[in-house]
Amino acid sequence: RLASQGRRERPGGRVTDIPRAVLSEHFQERMENRRLVSAIFTTFRFEPAFFETEILPVFFDVGLSHAPAIRLLQLEETLRSLGGTIAVYYDRHGLVPDSGSAKLDVRRVPISHPTGIFHPKNVIALVEAAQPDEDGHRTRTVVCACLSANLTRAGWWENVEVAHVEEIAEGEHTNL
Repeated sequence: RLASQGRRERPGGRVTDIPRAVLSEHFQERMENRRLVSAIFTTFRFEPAFFETEILPVFFDVGLSHAPAIRLLQLEETLRSLGGTIAVYYDRHGLVPDSGSAKLDVRRVPISHPTGIFHPKNVIALVEAAQPDEDGHRTRTVVCACLSANLTRAGWWENVEVAHVEEIAEGEHTNL
């Protein structure tokens, strides 16, 4: 999780605001009045069941049941209505044993490096406005996040993690 707005005094007396928030809530706020089109997640450690039942729903601005079986059916139906796909790239050795198996149609891609590990933790999500404008166009935005949190219970719910999130609106220029 990211932790609430804080102030820190820097050397020289300069005060800076440090944004702090719960990671899931931060992404949920960014998804308000938007719908997910497609997404790529990268991680070192990966808990497929936790990702599907607790992280993925954050990216859908829809109401979901608290009953696990019904929730999975609702997520399955939501995934079928996407215009694109969702993929998770993870280090083959970072798969958390006994963390529950995957049940949804999410592309899972194990990565192996003969001389190292696959360690990036990023989210790249293509989202669009939930409601079209007067011309019927749904404005699209890419939400890019670079974070220290793995796609695990500890990474999203227990640890204090760091994240930087940028949005690039359709037609906007960026240095990213």
